[in-house]
Amino acid sequence: MTAPDFLSGGGSMGARIRAHDWSASPTGPPGAWPQLLRTALSLVLHSRFPAYLAWGRELVSFHNDAYLPMLGTKPDALGRPVQEVWPEIWDEVGPIVARALSGKASYFEDLPLTLERKGYPERTWWTFSYSPICTETGEVGGVLCIVHETTERVLTERRLVFLDDLRGEMRGRCDPREMMAAAAERLGCHLGAGRAGYGEVDATGTVFTVERDWTDGAMPSFVGWHHLDDFGPPIMGELRTGRTIRLDDVLTDPRTAGEGVAAAFAAIGMRACISAPFMDSGEIAATLYVHQAQPRRWRDDEVALMEEVAGLTSEAVRRARAERALRESEARLQAAIDLVGLSPYAWDPRTGTLYWDDRLRAMWGLPPGAYVDDHVFLAAIHPDDRPRVEAAIARCIDPEGDGIYEIEYRVIGVESGAERWISTRGQTLFGHGQPIWFIGAALDITKEGLHNAMRCA
Repeated sequence: MTAPDFLSGGGSMGARIRAHDWSASPTGPPGAWPQLLRTALSLVLHSRFPAYLAWGRELVSFHNDAYLPMLGTKPDALGRPVQEVWPEIWDEVGPIVARALSGKASYFEDLPLTLERKGYPERTWWTFSYSPICTETGEVGGVLCIVHETTERVLTERRLVFLDDLRGEMRGRCDPREMMAAAAERLGCHLGAGRAGYGEVDATGTVFTVERDWTDGAMPSFVGWHHLDDFGPPIMGELRTGRTIRLDDVLTDPRTAGEGVAAAFAAIGMRACISAPFMDSGEIAATLYVHQAQPRRWRDDEVALMEEVAGLTSEAVRRARAERALRESEARLQAAIDLVGLSPYAWDPRTGTLYWDDRLRAMWGLPPGAYVDDHVFLAAIHPDDRPRVEAAIARCIDPEGDGIYEIEYRVIGVESGAERWISTRGQTLFGHGQPIWFIGAALDITKEGLHNAMRCA
């Protein structure tokens, strides 16, 4: 039989419609189809945009080639009622179809739907319209669905927002463990996991400790210490080389299906997980994990997000620990300086500006916070010592010299007139043959200086 003209050029689906046995279908054979169905189907088949047509009260399915990827591994949808094709989303889609059958169109943007088109539940997002196809008498002959999957865009946008928020969270914290706890909680909520946290590996590389974790309230906490090797050599071998672990079901994955290993996972109430290791000098230092109490088919983008979060948090933690170590080192240094009464200072030879602490200002008899430059400095030097001081300064800023400044001299307090002995040592820094900076330290040695002066007399 010659194929109806409206099916010509309809791609693979046009050919399949021509080859399909329609004898038992409510639509009857294509030659008997009403003109409205022929016209609508021709538009669908010749569209490059994914389109789906449900005809009659039985909602018999037609679609074009562009719609095929939407079906995944589902059985052939052609000629079947829509409810049979998409039973897992009929509670959401059924009312939309009913609205179209009543003559009212609908439009949805980024509507979330959980499909089973690949053999497992999959969270997806869609933008689509459902429009009634009306006959000349005003009756609705069928429903036309123009659809576009937006899953990838939605997930990308959500990932970028999540990472931006997490960076802000990291910037607002200075304690490394608070950073790890905050990242774990945000990640667990974002992925809809049952449990999330960080395990830090000890120096032996055999035990990891979880100090804090986040749970959804249903899974038990993972806080405590755990032997790495309990989770099987294949898993730990991969982690120790820096590879992220992805387990959809520990009971079926060949790396964990062994009786002892499966029991270790069962003991912590976990069937699925992602673990992203932190590496330090080639050794595993910690791992970021999310756990699920039931099997879960993790998406590639979820694994990639785990790795991004692990890297971001690892860097933030390293930075926080380095800053803490620096603050502690500075505090120890300041304590030592305060103990001996030493006052570090700096001088800019180009401007004459001096950077003093208030203890050094007090040696000169100046009030706290007073401005100091080389004129203020020299003005308080004892007249008998000033020539030696000026000569020492000239030598230390001479590019031909070694830049070292070391001298003892007397200072007459600006306001009090009190005489004090000062011992100071410093070093000039040169750039392109010119003095650009001077760093030194001064110490009040009044008692020792008077003793030496009296002995020399």
